[in-house]
Formats: sequence, structure tokens, C-alpha cells
Amino acid sequence: TLWTMAYLANPYKIDLTAKRNRHRVTAGQPDAEDTPFTPAELEAVLRPFDADGRNLAPRLRQLMPDIIRARHLVTTESWDVPAPALAGSDRLRDAWGSQIPTHITQRFSVTDPQDWHVLFPPDLFAGLRMDLNRPLGDRQDNNANNVVDDVSEASPQPAQDSWAYLTQSGTGPAVPFDYDGDGTPGSVEDPRQALARHLYVLMMAVADLDYLDTLTSGRLQTARMIAQWAVNVVDFRDRDSIMTRFLFDENPFDGWNPTEDPVHVVWGCERPELLISETLAFHDRRTEDLSAYGFAYNPPQPEDGEDQKGDQVRDLDQRYRPQGSLFVELYNPWPENEPPPAELDSVGTTPSNQPGVDLARTTPNGQPVWRLVIAPSDPDPDAPGLPRDADDPAPAERPRIERAAYFVPRPAAGFPEETTISVSYYPGPNYASGIAKVLPGRYAVVAPAGRPDADRTFIGFQSDQPDPNTDRYIQVQPAAVAVVNNTSAGGDTIPAGVNPPVGIRLDRGFVSVGLPAGVLNDKEMRLSVSEPVTGYDALEANEVDEIGNTIKYNPATGRYEDPPGTVQTIDQPLDAQRSDLDSSLGDTWNILLGRNGTTTNFRTVYLQRLANPLLDYDPVWNPYRTIDAASVDLTAFNGRDTAEDLSDDGTQVLAEADVMFHTRQRGERNDDIPDPNNGNAIDDAKQFRILWKQEPGPKVVDDDPASAITGRFSRRLKHTLSYLNERFGDPRPGPAPYNGEPPRPTPWLTWLNRPFSNPLELLLVPALPSSRLLAYDATNYYKYYRVPFDATNPETELNPYAPNPAAVPPDAAVDDDPYPHLLNFFWSVGAGTGGAAAPEFHRLLDFVRVPSPFVNTEFQMNPQAAAALPARFKPPHHVIPAYREPGKLNLNTVYSPEIWRALLNHPDGILNPPNWDDSANPFAASWHRFLDSRRGYLVNGTAWLSRMLELNPDYPTRLGNPFRGFGGYSNVPPTNPVDANNPSLQDLIEREVNATLLRPAVRYDNNRPEFTKTPLFQSPPTDPEDPATNHEWEYCDINRNPFFRYRDLMRLGNLVTTRSNVYAVWVTIGYFEVEPITQATVPPGLTPQEIAEIYPGGYRLGQELGSDSGEIKRHRGFFIVDRSLPVGFKRGEDLNVDQAVLINRILE
Repeated sequence: TLWTMAYLANPYKIDLTAKRNRHRVTAGQPDAEDTPFTPAELEAVLRPFDADGRNLAPRLRQLMPDIIRARHLVTTESWDVPAPALAGSDRLRDAWGSQIPTHITQRFSVTDPQDWHVLFPPDLFAGLRMDLNRPLGDRQDNNANNVVDDVSEASPQPAQDSWAYLTQSGTGPAVPFDYDGDGTPGSVEDPRQALARHLYVLMMAVADLDYLDTLTSGRLQTARMIAQWAVNVVDFRDRDSIMTRFLFDENPFDGWNPTEDPVHVVWGCERPELLISETLAFHDRRTEDLSAYGFAYNPPQPEDGEDQKGDQVRDLDQRYRPQGSLFVELYNPWPENEPPPAELDSVGTTPSNQPGVDLARTTPNGQPVWRLVIAPSDPDPDAPGLPRDADDPAPAERPRIERAAYFVPRPAAGFPEETTISVSYYPGPNYASGIAKVLPGRYAVVAPAGRPDADRTFIGFQSDQPDPNTDRYIQVQPAAVAVVNNTSAGGDTIPAGVNPPVGIRLDRGFVSVGLPAGVLNDKEMRLSVSEPVTGYDALEANEVDEIGNTIKYNPATGRYEDPPGTVQTIDQPLDAQRSDLDSSLGDTWNILLGRNGTTTNFRTVYLQRLANPLLDYDPVWNPYRTIDAASVDLTAFNGRDTAEDLSDDGTQVLAEADVMFHTRQRGERNDDIPDPNNGNAIDDAKQFRILWKQEPGPKVVDDDPASAITGRFSRRLKHTLSYLNERFGDPRPGPAPYNGEPPRPTPWLTWLNRPFSNPLELLLVPALPSSRLLAYDATNYYKYYRVPFDATNPETELNPYAPNPAAVPPDAAVDDDPYPHLLNFFWSVGAGTGGAAAPEFHRLLDFVRVPSPFVNTEFQMNPQAAAALPARFKPPHHVIPAYREPGKLNLNTVYSPEIWRALLNHPDGILNPPNWDDSANPFAASWHRFLDSRRGYLVNGTAWLSRMLELNPDYPTRLGNPFRGFGGYSNVPPTNPVDANNPSLQDLIEREVNATLLRPAVRYDNNRPEFTKTPLFQSPPTDPEDPATNHEWEYCDINRNPFFRYRDLMRLGNLVTTRSNVYAVWVTIGYFEVEPITQATVPPGLTPQEIAEIYPGGYRLGQELGSDSGEIKRHRGFFIVDRSLPVGFKRGEDLNVDQAVLINRILE
């Protein structure tokens, strides 16, 4: 099969270590094709001109058509040591002053060795970088729940994770894991929390916390921000959809002693499996001007109001129960080829064996995994422009949840938190079964249902009972949504090719508060945001009709009848008698419900799911976590009478307000072009298509007079229920499976859900909690998934290297920061910047790694034998690294454009090699930028070879700014330029990050190199020649997708190093005459110290011995030395130095 072939042909199975049998291989041997080349074969390439060159192993040499040039382009030996490139940063030294910070641990005050092992990963103690891909379990589904290595396998079931060790006979014991290295296998510690803790402490140790404290509200918020990012790294990497709980210590420098309280707990952010894409809410008050209590309008009434049988207040009457309605559309934004999380999918749920999200999924004990909660749209005092955070660690800062909606029947033990939420809606027996999964790219519509109209919601009706033939209604069925008699008698036109949605109907509610005696708490209720949370029956209990009989509601007709068929009338509109409307928010009869009009941002609906869908709800250990939120606009109208209603005291007519009978759709902000003066200017020929950000809550009511084809309330409903929202264009008609999708791609919210392929993929990890990941941010709305850029004016670029420090992501907006939902690893300053500071997050990258996939770069001990060793070597820590990783190329030794082309793997650069001297060619220009950055100063040459080889007398090196660790940015030759207008190398390099792979590109201004705002290894733009008509490139637009923007940078992170370890050395020994120096042979003006340095011992070299007679004798040798091989050293003794010498050849 294809998978078998891929496994057998895996190049990483090649053993490149020195312990293999590296024999000479000649062409024609059976294993010649797949056997690695040897140092001896490399020797034939490096020494083609020597007399014995033709006798050397020819296999590699024969593959090279141009041996003269190719000999400098290939190698068989390239090894890197996966240890941190430690060099003390001068900023760290200055900050610590007299403390002499020679080691990172000097930031800590712990003394117990055990504390160090809690704070830092074992890799660092072994002299390695931290392994980002270390095991998070035994890679087995031990409890058969279709989820590999979920947290329930490690706790509370000890010793379940184990290393299955097979002997030669095929059997063997399973050795229990000791994740935390405390010597007790089967510990309850979750390895995810340990990984988050180690990342958190490491970042706290290297970042500039004092500066971060000035941007946040103090150390607690700084620590919380870093802790959130650290645990997000874990959930960004692991395959499951379980949110990891992480209890952090805001001051780890005195040992790990976290405080168990909400403000010291963060939850990992998993990718949002569903989005709220559309909301619709309306309220039909259903009042009428009836004769029962006297007409309010016709004929004219006496001054004291209606007939004396009434309450003396002039108003309309009520014989139909008012009806509120809420519709919420959910969207699955992921493609079909993306494996669904098993915790949220159910194989047997319709449609079976297809990936999707099961909204009716429950825990093993029947508790719902998903829910919607509804709260007043109170602004967050700590985040202007945003609704309150439903996951805020401080309960007092959370929104006041007044309603919840579940997609499963009420469990026997009740819904979680139902005692603190006024009403919990759910589907009754008629609607609970058959709820299908939400497949990729498809929609679910959550709607009200129940008697009297089943799955239809009428938007007013004209006769005594609603008539589907003449009245307007929304009908939600299990696989169809229709809006009938709105713009068309047969239903609004649905675009061709749209896939069927999932219809979820809720017809019951459980009320937990505010009910008078005798009123049921588990009853038929409509999903709404406008009906009383206790239901109308509590208000009706005190009402009587015209003759004094108690009012009775008939659910079969929606009217008040006693007996059934005999209509009763209530004198005053029920909604005018409500006491639950909040006057402080404008929720009164006179403003909200008593007149036709639209109130925007009336409520906020939150989509939530259990942190761990495999376990039951627990407020501390497994709460509901917010995934998305959306505003709900409420349109109030009278679907029974066109007469204007009156104020609650009957003194004034309530004139109609502006009506905007529209759904609130995701993507509406895409059409709102920002002020070009605010730095977010756009090309209005392009649509933003920003899917992942929520819409702003406040919205102006724009009166829409368009009419429906029927109804007493005749405003047309503008919507896209069950298919693609309007601002994203017309849905694709096909082919499958792309039918119904946007015609142009939206940006990609990158979520790997796999082990890291290189450390620089950390740049893609969001730094926000799930409740704020998609939150609307007015300042940075267009910069989350669009980087404004004007090619004619580079100054319009965002500057990640020195953003506006008004705030720090992710807690607030940063004006110049692209993709503000990500941690900015580029933000850095250097010495001599006038006291400026930066977070310096990039420092962490020098301390983390992804182990090499090549075999034999680490050695596994027998896990059973390792279990008897000290705690630090028990599985899964029974792996001994070789401290050598093959295949990485030193960027500082790249001088050939062919090698550059291979490193970046750009197809155009490979298939159609450019003229490398043509700086107008984007690929050739990237080669020139690379050379300019590494050189660090300006030269006059324009051809790439002269740009690389030419020197400047002010800077005595061709590598003025080599690639290296951040701490070495100040380690450059001390220069005092001859030209006083030229800066020193230290001044040119400026920032710590400018020494690393994250450095910016260089441009020349006034003949001086200056760093730009663009990362050097940022991927080239993908704009086509005609962007107005060619949209195929948009899926990888670097200005909309951080993955593609940093693609080349991440690729290099897996392929290159900044250090060389293997050297080819030619040694020539000759014999020279020496003679003592005299006053006449020493140049004038030298000091005695300079003379001693230039002429060691007081001698100078004369001519070579035998040069006058033609009898010169020289000894030549050739050696290949690998300094990555560990050797012992003892003065005066040769221990095993010869093992580091791969080739030892005496030539003459």
C-alpha cells in the first residue's frame, strides 16, 4: 500500500551515525543505492587534484558532472549539537548588575535540588534544549474511548500509561510511566501540565518581566499571560480536543508553590470546532384592539380610557400569548480532510462514519458536552468594546447568565448549574432524537419549537389561526430550514448546491427561580431572549377575563380559552405588566416591546463546551469553557394588529421606531472600510473575508423599509440561515465536497494538532484563552488576518520589531503588531536604545528543540532495566541522547545560490533558476537580502559574488553579522570606522533578535544599511499579476495567513544551524629559517608590546629551507575532523581523540 511504501522509503531510517558499518560501496552492489555516503567517498570529491585522487572511492564523485564546482557544494557529514547556544546577553548582564548572572538559574532562589527538577525539564539538566515533542502518554487508547492519551488515562487510574517493551520473542512487560520523575510510576500528574509548567518557567526566566509588568497590570497578569501561552502550546500540539488545566505560580523563582484559586488557573485553548455564524431574535407581542374591554381606537373612547369593565387604562388587549423567538446558526469551519476530535464526534451518530461535531454528545453519565448561554450585553470594564468574559477568573466580572440552551434531554440529575441559571431550554421527546452531526463546512440552526405550531415559527398571522399558505413563517426541520412567504410564496431562494443543514428544535425549559406556587418548573417553553425567564404562565396565573373567570392558556391554539374553543381576553398586554425588564438597560415596555422597532446588541449568546468532554461537569476541574460569542439583535412587532400600542400608563401612543429586521451575521464588519488615517487603510477592491473574528456588539439601526409579500408586520427578513453569510459571497455550487463553501478562501486559523516539526512553529501558537481567541478588537480588527501593506510605501508596513508599546498582546491591542492573537517573538531592543525595553520572547527559542527524526540520534534503554535506575531514568525518560544530530546546514557557510535554492525549496527557483544577479527577481532578491544581512555592512558590488566577497575597510570581516544565538548579538569585532559617518558593527546590529533567524531584512538608505520592518525569512508574496480576477493564490496569501507568512522561516528552523562541527583540514608542514630581529628589521613606531606580539621570542621567519637549492621538503596531510564526537582530554595524553578524526591521510 501507499502507507507501507512511504514507511519503507522513509529517508530518516538511514543510519548516519558513526556507529554504523560505513564500508566502501561501489556502483553495482545491491545496496549501493540506499547506503549512505561515507567520509572516504567525500574525500574523493574534496581532493580531485591530488595524485592519488583517482584511486579514492568514486561513487559520490561519479554522480557529479562538474566536480570542480560541486566539490564545494556537497558533504556527507554535517552534525549539530542540540545544546543551547549560550552567550550572556548584555541586557541581562546590565539588568542583574552586580549579581554576576553567569547562569539562567541565578534568577532563582531555590536551594533544594528537587525543586530544580520540578521547575525545569530534564533536557536542560542534560545540557540539551528542551524537547517540545516529549511523550504526553503511551500513545495508546488504554480505556477504549477512541481518544489516545487523554487525561483520564493518567488520572485517576494510576500506572495505566506504560511503555510496551517487546523482546526478541515478541513479548515483554509493560513498564509504568513516571512522568514527573519522582521515582513513583503511575503518579497522577498529567504530563501536559508538566510540559506547560516547564515552558512557563523557562519563558518567565528569559523574558523581560519588569517591562511586561509595565504593560500589564502587574506581575500576576504578566504571569497569567505567559501561563496561558504555555498551556496553549500543549493543546496546540496534542491531538485531542481536551483543554488542559494549568495551575501556575506567579513567582516560580522561589520554588513551585502555586495558590489554588481561580486567578492562578488557566485553561488551554483548543481550536474552535464550531462558530456562531448568525443570530436572529424577534418578539411578537400579539396585542389587539378588541371590544371585550372597549376599543382603544375605534370608536373613540371617553377621556378616562377604555370601557368601565377595564382597568381605566387605555391600551390594547391580549387574547394570544406573546411569542419570543431566538435562532442561532452554528458553522463547522473545518475541511473534510481534517480529522475530527473523537471527544466531540460520535461514530454512530447520523451520518455515521463521517467526520463532524455531535452537538448531542454527552459524557458517560449523560451530561451535555455543548450548550449555549445567554446574558445581557454588558460591556467588559477591563476590555472596552467587548462583552464580559464568560470565563473570567473573577466570578463578579463574568456576565449574568440568565438562560441556557442544551441539545439533549434533561438528565435525571438535572443540567449542570441549572440551579443558578433561571431557565434551561432543551429538546423534548418529539425533537430530541435524530439530531445529526454538523459535518465540515456545514451549518446547524438552533430554533424554538413546540405547540401550537410545532417546528414552524410564524412572523405574525392574519386570521384566527396561523395559515402556512398565507402567513409568513420560519420552519426548521432535521435537515432543512425554510423561510416561507418572506420574499417568495414557496420560500426564500436558497443558493444552488447548498448542503443540507442540521435542524435542532428546543421546545422545553426547566425554570429554577422566581416561580409562584403551583406553576410548573419543567414545561413547554420557546427558545427566546425576550420572553420572561419563568414563562408567561406565571403572569397569567393572576389574570381574569371580562367576566371574572381565571385565564387559561390553550397550547393547541396559542390563545386563552376556557373551555377550549371559548376565547378569553386579558385587559392589558402581558408584556406591559412584566417586572423582569431591566429599566437601567432600556428593557421596558415603552422602549423595547411595546412598539415596533429593533434593539441591537440586546443580548449576547455564548457557545460553550466542557473542557474535557469525556468527563462530567465540575465547576473547578471540568467547567464549561467559552468557544465563541455573538450579539443578538431583537426586533419587536405586533403580528396581530396594525394599531399602534400605547404606553404602560395609557397616556401616549408609542410611535414605531426604526426597524432593521435582519439577522446578525458573522462577517458584517468586512464591508466596513476603516478610516484611511488610522493605519488600517485598505484596498477596497478586496474583501476581507475575516471569518475568525467576532462582530462588534454595538450596531446602528439602519431602518430597512423593504417589505415581505404578506403579513400585518410586513418588514422583509434579511437572512442567510443554513448557508453562507452574505458578506462572504455566493456559495459555491460545486463540485462536492466544496459546494456551499465561500467562492474565495478565508484566512486559516492554524492549529497543528500534531507534534512540532521545528521550534519556530511556536510562532503560530495563540496566546489567548478560548473565550477571547475570536473576540472582536476594534483597534486591530483588520490585522488579525490581514497585514496592511502598500508596496509603494514601505513605511505602511507593520513593525513587529518595535510595535507601539501602549499595550501588550494578548491582553490588549498593539497598533503595529501583525496577528495580535499570537505572541510577538520579534519584539526586541538592544543596548544603547535610551532605556527602551521589550519582552524579548525570542530568547526562549534558543532553549527548545524538536529532536532529529534520524535513527540512532538517541538510544532507548531497556525500559524494564531503566525502571530499576534512579528516578530520572524511568520511562518515559529512559532515552539517552547522542548529542549529535545530522543533516543540518550552517547558514554562515552558505555561499552558493544553488544551496539557497534547495534550502527554501521554491519550485520556481528550482524549475526555472533565475539570473542570480537580477535583483528584480523576487527569488534572486531574497538571495541578495540574505547575503546583505549576514555581511552586516554595505559594499559596492551589485553581482552576488562580489557582494559576498568584497570587503569594506571599515569592517574587517565578510561576516559582520553571522547568524547566532541572541546572547551573542553584541559579540562582533570592535570596529572604529575610518569613515566617521559609518556606524560600528554593534550599532548596526542594534537588537538581540537581529542576530537570530528572526532578524529583519536589510535595506540601504543613504549608503547605510538599515533594518526594515519585514523579517528576513518571511515568505515572498503570492500576489498574481491580476489580483482582481485571479483568486486561486489567496489560500496562501502571506498577508492573511501567519503560517504561510512564516513558512520559509519555519522550514529553515528544521534544516539549518548556526554552528559547524565537521571540518576538512589540509595541513602542510614546511621548514623555514629564523633569524633574530634587529632594530633595522623592525618597522619604526612600534611599541615594545607590539613588537613582542608580532615577533614571538624575538625572531622572525626567513626563507624556506632549500629554496635556494631547489631541495624544498614539505609534508602534507588531509584530515576530516568531527568535533561533535565527544572525546576525552587529559593534558599530555591521547585518550580517544582519534575517534573524532574521520579521515587521517598523509599525502606526502
